[in-house]
Amino acid sequence: MLCGSHLVIVRFQREAGLGALPPSLATAVIIAANRPTGLFANRAVLAVGRSSYSLYLVHWPVIYFAHFIFGEPTGSALGVVTQLLVMAALTAAMFFLVEQPVRQMRGVQWKQACAFAAVIVMCAAATHATFKADGVTWRLPAEQRARLELQRFGMSPCTRTSDFCQFGDPAGAGQLELLGDSYVHHYVAALDDALKRRAIRGTTSTVGGCPMLPGVAPRPPRVAECVALRDRELSRVRASSADVVVVGQAWHLYLDGTDADKARQAAEIRDGLQALLRLLDRPGRRFLIIGGQVRPTDCSFDSVRMQPGPLWHAPPAPCRPLAAASARADSREIDAVLAAALEQRSNAELLRPAEIYCGESCPIVRDDGVWLFLDAGHFTVAGAQLMGQRAVAQISHVLSGVSQP
Repeated sequence: MLCGSHLVIVRFQREAGLGALPPSLATAVIIAANRPTGLFANRAVLAVGRSSYSLYLVHWPVIYFAHFIFGEPTGSALGVVTQLLVMAALTAAMFFLVEQPVRQMRGVQWKQACAFAAVIVMCAAATHATFKADGVTWRLPAEQRARLELQRFGMSPCTRTSDFCQFGDPAGAGQLELLGDSYVHHYVAALDDALKRRAIRGTTSTVGGCPMLPGVAPRPPRVAECVALRDRELSRVRASSADVVVVGQAWHLYLDGTDADKARQAAEIRDGLQALLRLLDRPGRRFLIIGGQVRPTDCSFDSVRMQPGPLWHAPPAPCRPLAAASARADSREIDAVLAAALEQRSNAELLRPAEIYCGESCPIVRDDGVWLFLDAGHFTVAGAQLMGQRAVAQISHVLSGVSQP
């Protein structure tokens, strides 16, 4: 059981508890039997057992950094063997230079305890400070810092205050509201320059993952949280002086399942959007509804290796452009539902990302290697900016009705 589990455990990586059960049970049985066999009593196995804690400490950093630095070749036979050799060397060093000397201490003196505690506190403080500073970006040259900014989430060009984000012209007289989840949040970078040129300030919540349409049920386990967020956001936007409200969601999450399910879900989305527009409507207000997002689901994204670093690492293999026909087919159903909901609305229009973003194909990586998607659905800043450039006519039309001083 212990050996056989290694052949299938990769299939259960996402359900770690289930995947770890067979080898854990097998190990427990071997320990309980207390009858060492030749396989488990030879010198090599005993040496691994004695140094197992050191091996535990070094194995994951070796795996992580090998994959980060060298990428896909780490999965080859040569890559695996090399990692095992590095683990063995680091384990031996940790065991003989750190673990054994600590074990042989006659007694933990208060000075030694204080020294260990001080090191732990300093490491924790340095880690926390680096996290709060969003990394040590000053180590990057200007070109890499610019690339880093382009490959952040499309919501990045904003000023965050608590649960809200402001973009565009912060002193602008006009106002625009984004309403929805992260599938509308990434349009911050698409709209930012246009708002600045027109002296319009934009505002959005920074909390994602929740449907804003009345009657569309949130997905577990965040039902209560999402209902509270929806109530708060609808009240805020309703009271806002914004002349434009941009609405977007991860629509595909609420239109899936069997044909019978989809018919019911489509009706909920259509009715919910109409109810939302009735609730938020007022004289002079216009609505832009973002349709089904371009989603390159066949592409493999590695958001860590995408980013530049002060030391060399192999970039992830770029993805081929997504076929425009595939993207349009994927969003056709939800776009039809949204369009039907807007038929009687003269102050609302539908932006169809698959029609506008995609030409003959939908680019995922620029020619210079800058990624346009952070994952299979979210634009980076560069991707959102490209979307904004290609949708400039429709965006300008919607913003033309914003009141100016």
